[in-house]
Amino acid sequence: MEFYQVSTKGAPAQFFVTHHRPEGEIAPKTEGYLQYISGVGFRVMMRCYEENPKATYTQPDDPVFKDSCMEVFLNCFPEHSDCYINVEVNANGAMRCGFGPGRANRPKVLELGLDQPKVDITVQTDYWQAEILIPESLLESLYQIPCKLPSGHKMRGNFYKCGEETDKPHWATWSAVERLDFHTPEYFGELILV
Repeated sequence: MEFYQVSTKGAPAQFFVTHHRPEGEIAPKTEGYLQYISGVGFRVMMRCYEENPKATYTQPDDPVFKDSCMEVFLNCFPEHSDCYINVEVNANGAMRCGFGPGRANRPKVLELGLDQPKVDITVQTDYWQAEILIPESLLESLYQIPCKLPSGHKMRGNFYKCGEETDKPHWATWSAVERLDFHTPEYFGELILV
């Protein structure tokens, strides 16, 4: 299980998506950072060094995991709940976002009457990047508890790169999973605010 220190002040530390599943090709180099900003929420930046990322889907909650896709799954309160938020984006900025304890019976945040996180996409010649803001207000609505997190707060989560229907299908993770399934919170790594 991986361990990551989430920055609350100053420059955030990088994470790297380096555990490649044998069912596919080696995923393009993918890295990023996660930062908690009190009063705002979680800022996630993920960058994939991939030319011409496949991006066919354009609508909220489309199956973007079939395109070139980067994902973050977070359980912000593991001592309170088994539920986690999944945020999956492609290079068009289409987002799939749900909340629940696992893959089954997982409502989308839009179905719950909530707004999806904000995303800004940058596409360059040799990489594409997603900057995602997961607001505190969204997490408070999902978990039904205040989201003012102190230094030392422990969470669980994982970061992913996939491309199920790309020319070279691939699946890679930050914290290793033992089967081809990203909805496996038992393999989430530990995230601690510093």
